[in-house]
Amino acid sequence: MSFNVLAQGLSSDSFVRCPPEALQFDRRLGEIVAELTRYSADVICLQEVDMFEQMKEKLSDYKGLWVPKPTSPCLMSDDNIGPDGSAIFYKPSTVQLLAHHSEVIEVDGKATGQVLLAAHLKLSTGIKLLVVCVHLKAKSPHSQLREKQGRAILKYIETNSGECDTVIVAGDLNSDPSEPVHTLLESSGFICSYSSAVGCRSEYTTCKIRMVDGVETLQKKTEDYIYYRNLKKKNQFSVARVLQIPNETSLGEGRLPNMDYPSDHLSMVTDFAIP
Repeated sequence: MSFNVLAQGLSSDSFVRCPPEALQFDRRLGEIVAELTRYSADVICLQEVDMFEQMKEKLSDYKGLWVPKPTSPCLMSDDNIGPDGSAIFYKPSTVQLLAHHSEVIEVDGKATGQVLLAAHLKLSTGIKLLVVCVHLKAKSPHSQLREKQGRAILKYIETNSGECDTVIVAGDLNSDPSEPVHTLLESSGFICSYSSAVGCRSEYTTCKIRMVDGVETLQKKTEDYIYYRNLKKKNQFSVARVLQIPNETSLGEGRLPNMDYPSDHLSMVTDFAIP
């Protein structure tokens, strides 16, 4: 599972059709935890997490890892609750943590504001995974930077995949499927789990109405993905099913977030068939 949960520190970010009560901290925390536990995922990758300790306390069946962004935009808010970052939760009843690592993604020798969080995991079947949770640079002018961040991620994977059977890259890539970062991943052998199961990319993963230059503007994009790559001929993963994206009209006139959806992004869930 991968989910950009919408940082509480960014939740007042001009969602003009969202009821104010839907953005209250306690309510959102409860709705986010309900979404995370709904599918009983063995591994969960999260982005924009600024409520890690509160989530960890409520996700009693999971253990978690978290790394903050070095320059979190949440800190610009006067009523922030701390920086946002990326997190990986896993079920110790089915998954063993072998090692973990985090780093600020560097491009051209310089640190960016984005982080990489990686977990080396071992399933009860003995299969070893490398799970990489990422949240790439936002906004359309930064396509080239996202591609370079993708190269940095692939370099990390190449250096650290070791004895792993499969690598999973999950997160908010802030890019539609036509961007170079996706061509880069796919040319390196990674498969998008959603398109593998459905036969096409998801229609959208974020859908919100914001004020842009004084005008209510619908922002509907595909930005969230779960990619996987089998490294060995044996123990190969395949996609059994995915959680399909709901019809846009079912979100309501105000789109995301709302009383039923605590984030401006939808969760991505993949059920892998494991030999």
